[in-house]
Amino acid sequence: MSFRYRPTRFSEYHDTLVSVLLQSPNRFKSFDDSNVDQKEALREAFEGLQKTFPLVEKKLKDEYLAAILRELLRMAYEFYSSGDSRNGAYALQEVEGTVWPSRNVPPRHALDAECRVHGTLKRYAGKAPNPYPYPGSVEDMGHSQLQLFSAVLRQYEDGSETLQPGDEHNWLLGPDTIARKFNARSKKAAATRFTQELSTRTSLAALRATSVFGSLLIFDIEETHRPRISVRGKPELFKTGSPNFIVEEAIWTAKPAS
Repeated sequence: MSFRYRPTRFSEYHDTLVSVLLQSPNRFKSFDDSNVDQKEALREAFEGLQKTFPLVEKKLKDEYLAAILRELLRMAYEFYSSGDSRNGAYALQEVEGTVWPSRNVPPRHALDAECRVHGTLKRYAGKAPNPYPYPGSVEDMGHSQLQLFSAVLRQYEDGSETLQPGDEHNWLLGPDTIARKFNARSKKAAATRFTQELSTRTSLAALRATSVFGSLLIFDIEETHRPRISVRGKPELFKTGSPNFIVEEAIWTAKPAS
């Protein structure tokens, strides 16, 4: 695989960045189904992002920030090359979110990148690196989170409720510790109710269950004063009791920005 396609416009750079994000570190494919040297493909992909970065620099018109983003690209490659895909992906997402604000993520590696290239913190002064997401376990759940997750999962397993491919179900745990499902007009409306119920302590925990094409199950669970726990995996992993637990920043219970 070679980095054959190089963006020539700013919008094309974003497409290329996302493509590298999706394929790194070892999912690169050839144009003719031949074997791919994944390490070499990774190197070429990041080399291409650096060589075409002037498209971004021209758009930003901010040399100070551009230098930070270039360093984030270097750091992303370093992470991937050392086997740290989680931080490699996050560094790339920081680049993407800084240039395209709709994709913004809280800074994690940008602080280190700024110190590397400028020797001081100016743009990110006073900010702390965002620790989320990171792999966790069932032990990371709060008491109410675990109660709600266990109650909901039990209903899907015994057939009381069915989560069909593409379905999205919303659940709340009341003060009586009973899990109740509710309908909402939209995902946004459900999130609004989650926030209201949790902030007023009308409910102790909130859960959104999602079936992605029937091949991936996601249970996002929050309770007040705790991070979100996202339990994910293929249906068979849930059956064997070994899904993945991801600790994430709270969304429904997050404090509004001041």
